[in-house]
Amino acid sequence: MTPKVGLALAVIVLGACALPTERQEPGKAETKKQVATEITRICSLPPDQREAELERLQAAFGIVAYCGKN
Repeated sequence: MTPKVGLALAVIVLGACALPTERQEPGKAETKKQVATEITRICSLPPDQREAELERLQAAFGIVAYCGKN
């Protein structure tokens, strides 16, 4: 393989997988930001309220989330 062909293949491969965030659907980044904000809000609640919110999240969406130790 010549250096030019190798370089061309490397550019194609890197272009195909280097920046997956740019290929995301519009609004997906905003959704991720909202989810992160909601998890931060839930984890900052007092322990009893936090557990209730985590259980609600699991029941409503099937999402199991955990908060680190405070």
